Amino acid sequence: MAETNRFEFRETISGRKLFSTGTATDITPVVTEPNDVNFTGKVVINPDPLCLKSLRVIEGLATTAEILDGTANFTELKMPDTVAANTSFTLPTSLGAVNSTITDVLGDGVLSMEVNPGGFVAGGPFTTDNSMVRVDLVSGTKNIQQSLWVLDDSGDVQLSGADYIHTKGTAANQFLGIDAGTVNTGSNNNGFGNSALTACTSGNSNNAMGRNCMLSLTDGDFNTGMGDQCLASLIGGFFNCAVGNNALVLTTSGSANVSVGNEALFTNTTGDNNIAIGRNALKNTATGDSNIGIGFNAGSALTLTDDNNICIENVGVVADSGVIRIGTFATHGSCFLAGVGGITPAGTPEMVTMDETTGEMGTSGKLVNDYVQNLSTSTDNAIARFDLATGKRIQNSMLTIDDSGDIDRSGSSYIHTRGGVNNQAVGIDAFSTATTAVQCTAVGCEALAATDSNNNTAVGFRSMFQSTTSENCTATGVIAIG
Repeated sequence: MAETNRFEFRETISGRKLFSTGTATDITPVVTEPNDVNFTGKVVINPDPLCLKSLRVIEGLATTAEILDGTANFTELKMPDTVAANTSFTLPTSLGAVNSTITDVLGDGVLSMEVNPGGFVAGGPFTTDNSMVRVDLVSGTKNIQQSLWVLDDSGDVQLSGADYIHTKGTAANQFLGIDAGTVNTGSNNNGFGNSALTACTSGNSNNAMGRNCMLSLTDGDFNTGMGDQCLASLIGGFFNCAVGNNALVLTTSGSANVSVGNEALFTNTTGDNNIAIGRNALKNTATGDSNIGIGFNAGSALTLTDDNNICIENVGVVADSGVIRIGTFATHGSCFLAGVGGITPAGTPEMVTMDETTGEMGTSGKLVNDYVQNLSTSTDNAIARFDLATGKRIQNSMLTIDDSGDIDRSGSSYIHTRGGVNNQAVGIDAFSTATTAVQCTAVGCEALAATDSNNNTAVGFRSMFQSTTSENCTATGVIAIG
């Protein structure tokens, strides 16, 4: 009787035996569970392309097994004359043009051949250590190819040789972007954007979002930047906050500055404690300290070392120091100040005067009774002004103040607290239609003019002008969220 070999065909994942009782020359596996079958001579197997098959020679003498792929490609296994335990066979990694993978899936010494069940096979050769791979579906071959991404043992990711996603530093750092935070040794830093915090060596608790944001920072702490190149020149400052493209872009060592808006505090280099809200606000103050600019171009006329100024919707004046300017005289026609009506100031009251050309206000140095001679006014609730040229008469002004303390200018609302509670509006027709809204702030002509919704802040000409139902919004700049 001829010597025989006994074969098993198994499904790789489940381990079920897969074969039929067909002739020894053409075996087509099916899902059955008969006893092991002995074959003599040459065995040809046409595996199901959707299943992974295992081929194991259990015992017997020399036999040839061919594994077909459904075309003309095949893998031929030539058994030795005798087969002992733990005998291994080296199979090719591909069947002609159709790729295959040989694995010991179940860990029992059975070699399993994946005959292109889904078209995914190993590619290569790969030339970069730890490189990630990608699958090429476009070409139709579905080969695994090397990508430009590299994943190291710590979980950090590089792209084209540059750091891209990593957590370098002492603790709790996170960086995303080419060369973001590449030399960081500090802690609690976050950098998102190409080269964000790229030079930071020992800084802590900084947050940078945007290309080149905090590009030069080395050891500063508690800085926040959001926008392209904001705080890009900062080296060692602290407690700065910049939001907007090029915000605080030239600041090198300034601290405690707040810049919100495109190119706000643009030329500031070493100034401290400045607040700029609005596009180009305080744009030209290079080394000045403790300035406040709110609104489009607010304080933009201030230069170099001008200090301690407050400009709200006013460009300011060169060389101002310690000056408050609210509104633009030729633009804003009325003014409303809360907390004035019904208040008797301490001390000896003096008369407040105003220059009608410039809007400058001051005191006359005279007591009130020194000026009151006779009345020449026909407008109810008008704020009086004094005409020195005609005998210090009290005359009409364009401003009226009602019993609630709201101020109108030429019939338009100017400074008021209308609506519900905790509201404040400064500017012609700012927040002018509110009836029930609460906790809103409007600064600028027609800011929040059409809204009666809650918890909104609008700074700038017609800021949130057409918003009617929006709540919990903050808008800064000309026609912001208009």
